[in-house]
Formats: sequence, structure tokens, C-alpha cells
Amino acid sequence: VSSSFRKTMKRLSPPFFVTLFALSVLILAIHNALRFVAAIVSWQTLQTYASASIAFFIAASGFVWAVVWAALFIKVWRGIPKARAASFVTIFLYSFYNWVNRSYLQSTPPYVSPYLLGGYLLWLLIAMLALSLPGSKKFFPERENHDR
Repeated sequence: VSSSFRKTMKRLSPPFFVTLFALSVLILAIHNALRFVAAIVSWQTLQTYASASIAFFIAASGFVWAVVWAALFIKVWRGIPKARAASFVTIFLYSFYNWVNRSYLQSTPPYVSPYLLGGYLLWLLIAMLALSLPGSKKFFPERENHDR
């Protein structure tokens, strides 16, 4: 086996912590896709007990987040340079979305557990650490010259 093939294979296999992070991203993509499908399947029930706008919101947000997480999974798994920055932004936006959804858009009284906020911050910290390790940084190609 040639040395260039070995370098290519080494380049194609993500490090352990990138793999773990990518799997968590894939789980979120599947979770939101299931949320979308469940909203479509239960459309009549949602309209009966809530409203059409709530049913639409659940379906649309599930679809949008499923697409976002699936796209991020592909970027992280392939080691695309902007995937690290996109990961941090996506985690922050998703955490903010969930915070707003739980605080203002649910019919129950607005209560967001401090443990939930802590969980989001911990997840962001773990993702930052996992994607900032030397092996993880090597997996993602160097940025373009104007980004240095």
C-alpha cells in the first residue's frame, strides 16, 4: 500500500472526539427529523388539542433543525474547514431556540430549569474542547489565507 494512500486514509478517518461529536450531531438530526414526522403524522391531534399554528411550528422547526444538524454532521464528518465554527454557532443557536421555546412558546407556565441552561453550557464547552484538541484541529484542513 502506497504512502499517499495511507495519508489519504488517515485524513479521511476522524479522530475519536470528532467522531463522538459527529454522533451527537447525528442524534440531534434524527431527533428533529422524528419530531417533524411525528408532527405530520399527528397533525389532526395537534390541531384538536392545540392549534394549526402550533402544529405548523412543531413540523417546521423539526424540519429546519433536522436539515441544519444533518448538514453540520456531513461537514464535521468530512472535515470541512468551516465545520468547527459552524458547530459552535449551531450549538449556540439551538440552545437559544430551545430556551425561547421552553420559556415563551409552550403553553405551560414559563419555567426553564437552571439545569437545562447548565446542560447547554456544558455541551458547548465539551464541543469546544473536543473540536479544539490538537488531533481534531489537524483533521480539519487549514483555513484560507485571508482567515489567518
